[in-house]
Amino acid sequence: MEKKGKSLESIVALIQETLKNSPNTRVLKNHKIQNKDGGKREFDVFIESNVSGYSINIAIECKDYNKPVPVKEIEAFNSKCNSFTKINKKIFISSSGFQTGAITSANNFGIE
Repeated sequence: MEKKGKSLESIVALIQETLKNSPNTRVLKNHKIQNKDGGKREFDVFIESNVSGYSINIAIECKDYNKPVPVKEIEAFNSKCNSFTKINKKIFISSSGFQTGAITSANNFGIE
């Protein structure tokens, strides 16, 4: 049986795959990429594209918690994203919403 969180990741990846409008776009689930220090980190959903010769990379974090996501999860995701030079956009998806501090932090970090 698939874990609850993995189901949300699959749904988000499927939606992104359906919405893509370019053959240059790849939607990857549980994708590992190399960070600045040479280590690899995994993203729930990662979108790679090329638009007019420019690489576009979008990292998506999915949380399927029973409670709203706390600020520490937003901070951890931001920190993880900051260890990479090639992430252009950060998105955080929650099935149960976000605590007030989490929304403020996400806005401050440029996370949608």
